[in-house]
Amino acid sequence: MVRARVPRAPERIGALPDDVLRRIMSQLSSREAVHTCLLARRWRDLWRSVPIINATFEDFEDSAAANDTFEREAMFKKFVTRFLLLRNRVGLDEFRLDYSLACGTEDLNAGSADANLWISHVLRWNARAVKVVNRENRLELDPAVFTSSFLRRLHISSARLVPGFFDQLQTGCPALEYLFLSDCLVMDLEIRSNTVKVLILAEEVEFSCDHDDPGSISAPSAISVSIECDLSVARRPTLKNMSSLEAASVLLSGHVTACDADGIMQFLGGLSHVTSLDFRYKDGKARVSVISGELEDRSFTCEQLEIVEIICSETNELLPRVTQFLRDSGIGTDQMRITHKN
Repeated sequence: MVRARVPRAPERIGALPDDVLRRIMSQLSSREAVHTCLLARRWRDLWRSVPIINATFEDFEDSAAANDTFEREAMFKKFVTRFLLLRNRVGLDEFRLDYSLACGTEDLNAGSADANLWISHVLRWNARAVKVVNRENRLELDPAVFTSSFLRRLHISSARLVPGFFDQLQTGCPALEYLFLSDCLVMDLEIRSNTVKVLILAEEVEFSCDHDDPGSISAPSAISVSIECDLSVARRPTLKNMSSLEAASVLLSGHVTACDADGIMQFLGGLSHVTSLDFRYKDGKARVSVISGELEDRSFTCEQLEIVEIICSETNELLPRVTQFLRDSGIGTDQMRITHKN
């Protein structure tokens, strides 16, 4: 009996169409994708057209220059620049940059020049998503590079957003719908976008202390907002023009002895249109927060909410005042769900 020959694994992969292979290669780092050119003649140039570029500094941590941060950074810069220059001029789904600006870099503007050049380059290829993650010193992103009618998603971690950054996003990226910021210093007075539908401000997003104003957020098209704010190191932003908002998640933390009642009313007033609200306060260990001032009747209205879940310790001194505040705001006792956690 003659048995059918079963192809070996590499042959089965090789039988896939080029577009499928490029999608698979997009799950690799860019350096790994380049190494696939050694597999066979057919693979030699596939990496030049991958739809996702994943340039990660981690690939160079085990190099010969592993103990020299500046040398490792130079190798990474050379690789990414060369990769982008040799890539075919085809469309791009996403550019992911996992960078590490060398600790001790004195001129952040000059040190960030390569990253700004790379972002500008991929946006000329109509990249629909850009993700920039930096590990050490904050990158100083040049607003001018963000000019693209195709960019829909932008993720930035660890960067200085210089004055004019959000004005440029507004005019230069009219299709932007998703904006994620983490560990960013905002040097504008306002985070503003008329097009963003999902806005996420993760940990350590703070406004520059050069301004007396605590900063504000204006996103009239946003339907979902998530905000984390450590009140011990950053000021709580003011919410403005959030009329389309449907879902919001807010996490406040830090050692706080008093919260101004007017500030709370203004902040909550910006969430009045939501149908889903997750509002959490992670208290410091040593102090108990106190809401000071008089909360006026109906100062906070959130008529779309059907259920309010309150999670706190059984001995939390704020609980009676919070429940009274909610009742005064038109939320009935039967709508409150209180869960005690230690």
